[in-house]
Amino acid sequence: MKIRIFKEGDVNVIKELVTATMEHEIGLNQEVYPVDDFEDMARTYGEDNGVFFVAEENGRIVGGIGLTKESDDVGLVRRFFVDAASRRKGIGSLLMENITDFSKNGGYKRIEFRATGRMIPAISLCVKNGFLEKEKLSLFGVEIARLSKDLIENESEEKGCQKR
Repeated sequence: MKIRIFKEGDVNVIKELVTATMEHEIGLNQEVYPVDDFEDMARTYGEDNGVFFVAEENGRIVGGIGLTKESDDVGLVRRFFVDAASRRKGIGSLLMENITDFSKNGGYKRIEFRATGRMIPAISLCVKNGFLEKEKLSLFGVEIARLSKDLIENESEEKGCQKR
């Protein structure tokens, strides 16, 4: 198992895995869940303090997770997925660990993830990794949850450590 930053040659495989998951497992189409970020992944995820990691097993991409800048202090976790046949092996946890570390090192104070109520495995893994549900909204008749994770446990402790 290898976690690495995506390469341009990965784009079609990533897009196919994400769209298949969204359409077949969750029942969402591209109107609800557009895939325009795949048109230029290098720009979408490679600029402005963003990244896209893929999980590779035996030379095959089996998962991925992206991060884009939501604001100066907040990173938005995107396209968090693991192929159905490769789940329950710790791949999602490794991806989440990598994106969390990248976010902390990039200066983000918080990361957020938006998921439909049908994305039960992703939501469960986020909660297991310290995310809290902050709000729910409806989009095209689909319930969307906003989950958030603070990356700085106690800001006053953080400031205190910096003064030493």
